[in-house]
Amino acid sequence: MGRGSLADFVMSQSAVRSVGGAVIVLALLTVLTLPDSPLINQKNSVSSEQTTTSVVSGAFHVHTTRSDGSGTIEEIAGAAARAGLSFVIITDHGDGTRPPDPPRYYGEVLLLDGLEVSTTEGHYLAMGHQAAPYPLGGEARDVVEDIARLGGFGVAAHPFSTKDSLGWKDWTVPIDGIEWLNTDSAWRDESWLRLVLAMLHYPIRPSETIASLFSRPIEGLARWDTLTQRRRVVALAGADAHVRPFPIPSYEQIFRSFGIRVQLETSLSGDSEKDAAALLTALRQGRVYTAIDALARPGYFSFYIESLTGDVHAGEVAQMPAPATIVVGADLPLNGELRLFQDGSLIAQTTQASLRFPVGNQPATYRAEAVLSPSINSSAIPWILSNPICVGGAGKTLIDRQVGETAGT
Repeated sequence: MGRGSLADFVMSQSAVRSVGGAVIVLALLTVLTLPDSPLINQKNSVSSEQTTTSVVSGAFHVHTTRSDGSGTIEEIAGAAARAGLSFVIITDHGDGTRPPDPPRYYGEVLLLDGLEVSTTEGHYLAMGHQAAPYPLGGEARDVVEDIARLGGFGVAAHPFSTKDSLGWKDWTVPIDGIEWLNTDSAWRDESWLRLVLAMLHYPIRPSETIASLFSRPIEGLARWDTLTQRRRVVALAGADAHVRPFPIPSYEQIFRSFGIRVQLETSLSGDSEKDAAALLTALRQGRVYTAIDALARPGYFSFYIESLTGDVHAGEVAQMPAPATIVVGADLPLNGELRLFQDGSLIAQTTQASLRFPVGNQPATYRAEAVLSPSINSSAIPWILSNPICVGGAGKTLIDRQVGETAGT
């Protein structure tokens, strides 16, 4: 072997060793930083009333090929079925002039057709609305009023996005709800290194990787707590699923990472019109909570006020009953914790599977969370987040109006 050939051989061997070493380091880094698998829950009696078919899981804020999504209605329904969802609410971009498609079952999954409208102060999601006689757009106040006039339920989309053009800017308008969690917003405040690791983790633990990018929206929750002290504002978690231009993350894995749980008075009947109406009524009233399934499964949860005059659930208004007790329960994993908030302030917490707390004698708004390993990371996303129960005059003005509108008065 000549001198030049020997040098080339040594250099090639060195390059191979360098590449091999880099691959080993990258593999070790990937494995050592993998997000945890979903935790195992402790079974308890609290969940018995919540495991019935009156609690259904679904996805909200999903885009199809009709706007900027990559999946057809049929493909999205299939992904939802594989993820164990019962319904999906489609919100393709538009101006509201297209009549919404009637609700329809695709197999066991109910598809509802909604809308995402762009305004000068952010994007507004709508469902349950009629077709608009003119294109919707312009100022947020006008769009919010138009959606309400058309019978719709509207939600401020990705309101806390770090991308200025996507965040919600007008908090004086009477929005019906907000997205407290949005998948598209979750990655935008992450470092490039964190995103690279997520790309490495995704093929191994896809839904867990998606959830690992979630963090507690501290300012967003504070904003929501302030709003709910004046009127009903329903908090929903938005999938914001597009899957374009790359199929990562997929519709199915987004659906597996978290879902909204809607509490119905009766189980789904299979009648698409009837079931869609029941879902929309429950969403309007705030009978819904979020569960991050990629953190722990199942996300069964109970939150209500117990009194001699009857139970009061999330989304409802309790008069000043005495005595009355707030009851929170969940199938907590080890190190899990239940938390109770009054007007946005933490007032009680326990690592037990059930929390009971006496209702105060002043108007207030209560909500509950279940968190995992709270002492380790206070900025971690809640595993479960409820909508509030209003007591006395708290948040009552708009709730009275909304209840009257729902009843047709």
